[in-house]
Amino acid sequence: MADIDVIQEIRESLIEIKGTLKSMVETTDLKFLNFEDKIKVANNRISDLEDTNKWLWRAIGAALISALIALIINIK
Repeated sequence: MADIDVIQEIRESLIEIKGTLKSMVETTDLKFLNFEDKIKVANNRISDLEDTNKWLWRAIGAALISALIALIINIK
């Protein structure tokens, strides 16, 4: 009888551990998916900032070239 009780207690403990591990895996998967989404958003924002920066420098360069051409025309 004692052996059967010990085996039953071990089974119950294993079932509890199994349930805990399953919930931990599900929680970890949800956190991973959440971080994946945040990384995608961050990458999109970085890409937008890079594009904005690229166009800003192009506009500054065009303004400098235009000012230089206007200066050359006004000097002559």
